[in-house]
Amino acid sequence: MLKTVTLYSVHVKHICIRIMENCLEMNTDFRPFKTMHWISLFLVAVLCIMDCNGSNILIAPFDQGYNSRMTHMIKLGNILSKKGHNINFLCSNVLQEHPLFKLPENEVADAFSRFNVITYNVPPVDQSQADLTGNQKKLNAMMDKPYSSVVREILAHLLPATFKQTIEDMNTWQKISEAKLDLIIADEFALTARVLGAHFNVPVIAYSIQGPVPSTVDIIYPLNPSYVPLDWSPSATSDIMNFWQRCRNIMEHLKVKYYFSATFQEVESMCLNMEHVKKEACENVRNFYKTVSLVLMNRNDALHYPQPYMPNMVSIGSFVMEKPKPLTGTFKDLVEKSSKHGVIVVSFGSLFRRLPLEMAEIFAKAFATMDQTVIWSYEGANPEALGENTIINKWIPQNDLLGHSNVKLFVHHCGSTGTYEALYHAVPNVGIPFWADQPYNCDKLVNRVGSGASINPKGLTSEGFRSTMEKVINNATYKKNALKAADIYHNQPMDLNEKVVYWVEYVIRHKGAPHLRSEGIFKLNFAQYFLLDIVGLFTLIGCFILGILLICFRFMIKKLIFGSPKEKSD
Repeated sequence: MLKTVTLYSVHVKHICIRIMENCLEMNTDFRPFKTMHWISLFLVAVLCIMDCNGSNILIAPFDQGYNSRMTHMIKLGNILSKKGHNINFLCSNVLQEHPLFKLPENEVADAFSRFNVITYNVPPVDQSQADLTGNQKKLNAMMDKPYSSVVREILAHLLPATFKQTIEDMNTWQKISEAKLDLIIADEFALTARVLGAHFNVPVIAYSIQGPVPSTVDIIYPLNPSYVPLDWSPSATSDIMNFWQRCRNIMEHLKVKYYFSATFQEVESMCLNMEHVKKEACENVRNFYKTVSLVLMNRNDALHYPQPYMPNMVSIGSFVMEKPKPLTGTFKDLVEKSSKHGVIVVSFGSLFRRLPLEMAEIFAKAFATMDQTVIWSYEGANPEALGENTIINKWIPQNDLLGHSNVKLFVHHCGSTGTYEALYHAVPNVGIPFWADQPYNCDKLVNRVGSGASINPKGLTSEGFRSTMEKVINNATYKKNALKAADIYHNQPMDLNEKVVYWVEYVIRHKGAPHLRSEGIFKLNFAQYFLLDIVGLFTLIGCFILGILLICFRFMIKKLIFGSPKEKSD
């Protein structure tokens, strides 16, 4: 009952605000209202104050430094907070000390002032090597590797470690218990949320920042590898595959599924050894696909290939996008005073801010030969080949820059946020994917959208890079394709932020959404799902009928050729 009341209180708050605005609009010069107007306004204000507490929601990110996965979850919490919900944000005790988090220009961090932040302790280690944002050596080693290698080498170790740190901290566990949660919204890799949801009997919504595949193999079901591209290697395929591409696609899918399955089993065993956790809750680590209420997917029809989804799979990509704000200060001067050739914006995200010096020199040398002004988000040592047209800064207003008409090209790593920014602003782009989902994203921009070109970081040369940038800038086809895709992206039935709020409140209102999930499909084994049992039955029936026909045919042939024994005796 309380959950229903708190949710309806949110709607009451929205109604209250609208009524108050209308009352004030009735007389903008503040001449005396009629008495009834003042009384109505007073009663509405009291109602809003007394009965407008939102639902208690826990946001559980996958905390491995300050990166796009973290910023998306902060933005999600911020949207719901502004709608009147009470946001509890679960993160490590070192997150807010991260250099990127503490940047004065970082407006996303301001949302924390509205959150009830619940932290868990992590071991006192060198943070430059502890999280993915700072561990450049580990990231460099994973360049050009298929996604299954990323799962095996990195995620298979990080997921259990993060789970243990969160669950074992009894102070954190107590704070979560006291929060009286109505809903948990978690990154798909935040395995802690799976246990918390089952232990406290709270519905869970999963957020997939990487879209529908392949990391979500255990929550998006079914997937058919015959036309669903699950291969995120640099040779990523489309939804039209030949025989050998389908072989590679299914092999990559099975490897990813195997590595995740082994990791889930390890985490479940770890959970079963913790006395304060219900044993049946630990099973939800592996069985999450049977209990997850909703999956919010960072996907869009303009970018991703069509696939069939269950009703509990909701596309919201990318809800983090915002209208660009007018540029100010140095960046305004740089863009407006750039030559007639315009500006190139360069960013490789939060993870690849410190590139290997040899690679940075290649980039700098290529940028120096371009006619455009280059604005590069980078914090490594300045390359010797850095040209006078290239400006380096640790932080740039990336979204605001890309929204400016003077920007002619976006050079990026095809991360989740950057990919959608290129799509949103219709900016031609050159993608240089390093790992994980980045090759997949680049392939979609190049081959599905047609708004840019992609370069493999292995074997990169300044001449080849410069030639590719010039081709994309000078060929009007890329801009035309970018504009067409942006038109599809912006043609939405409703605002994406409002769509997120609607579905979150939908799950709260119904205390979960099991009616959107197919229970029958989970009871089917491999043979049943692919109808192999039916095919087998029909095959047996066909063979039986064929056998009967052959016997009859043989009997008839013998009768016709040899006749009966009685006829022979005559």
